[in-house]
Amino acid sequence: MKDKIDVLKDRFGILETWNRILVNTTPHKINIMLQGEILEVPAAKQPLRLREEANFIGIAGNIPLFRKEFILEDTLPQDEDGEILFIVPALVAQLFRKTRRDLVVPHDFVRDTNGNILGCQGLAFLD
Repeated sequence: MKDKIDVLKDRFGILETWNRILVNTTPHKINIMLQGEILEVPAAKQPLRLREEANFIGIAGNIPLFRKEFILEDTLPQDEDGEILFIVPALVAQLFRKTRRDLVVPHDFVRDTNGNILGCQGLAFLD
């Protein structure tokens, strides 16, 4: 397991906590704000990237219509042991929601008075 974590550390932000390892695959630091405690999961050095493809499908009035698809350009790491949760962008979690049970997204954002995100109060699985 340690070898696997070392490989992930080269690319992603890692926080080892409780009985799970949190792996941040996003370009943003994730602050999980608990009662009086902030768990900081560092940003990924090489975040997952999505490529978008759009195909023209027609016109409504004079408005062009497209069908858009998002494609993961990277290999999504996988945890066979059930000890790792991967924090991923919502689009990635949505793409893999039927096949992966180790992907989570930030939940219940905490914002400052200007609306800037300071952190979240938990992590969520998408169904």
